[in-house]
Amino acid sequence: MLNVVLLVKTVVPVVSTVKVDEKTGTLVREGVPTTLNPWDYAAIELCLRLKQEYGAHVVAVSMAPPFAKDVLDDVVGMGIDEAILVSDRAFAGSDTLATAYVLAETLRKVVQKFDLVVAGQEAADSVTSHVPAQVAALLDLPYLYYVTNITHCNLVDKTIRVERVLEDENRVEEYEAKLPLVISVAKRQTYVPVSPARKLMSKIEKKVQIVTNRELGLSTDKVGLAGSPTRVVKVENYVPPQRACTVVDKPLREVVEWLLELIRQHGRQAQ
Repeated sequence: MLNVVLLVKTVVPVVSTVKVDEKTGTLVREGVPTTLNPWDYAAIELCLRLKQEYGAHVVAVSMAPPFAKDVLDDVVGMGIDEAILVSDRAFAGSDTLATAYVLAETLRKVVQKFDLVVAGQEAADSVTSHVPAQVAALLDLPYLYYVTNITHCNLVDKTIRVERVLEDENRVEEYEAKLPLVISVAKRQTYVPVSPARKLMSKIEKKVQIVTNRELGLSTDKVGLAGSPTRVVKVENYVPPQRACTVVDKPLREVVEWLLELIRQHGRQAQ
């Protein structure tokens, strides 16, 4: 059986509702509506195909406050087998590195057996793309990003072939790699519906396991604010500069002549 870990994140759905703690420089999570990261849907779709084609067992893992359990019940309702919510006050304020450390240790100590780690390309509320790469580095595993498809998986010799897209170069590449492996799936607009019956069974059968630092036993100087080398020095609202605007209500020929004269004036001033 192919054992897959799906990394997902809850995010603030609308950028305008993002709140930042002015003292710590971290996002305020409590009292702010959250939803599943939209770029994680492509990763979920890929995992569902792995279940269908290779009989994969998929466990979703997310580090978030307790209220994120409902989002993970949704993920199970989409067809993922089970989920782990890693939640502890000690993890509050973690930057990407501290978050990746908690996730990597969860995979080592709780999941233990996995062949493939799948994540979305980035989170909509931070847009760093750091966490999948950092998890791979902390687990000492190879990492492939911008993945669009898995074309072949051999469970006997533990090899996998993936396609990835390079948008800037308009090119598709194919890689073959040994498992275990970490991949992030190229973001695209897609959606996976939630089955109300599956979500209800997730709640009844307690498919979402809550893991705290009591189980992980991580040093508090490696997680949360203390374990985060990123420091937000200052947070302030950006006010776009006001620009002068001139409305020219004249025939096109006169407008062109006016613009040419304006350019000549600026040229003389520059000299």
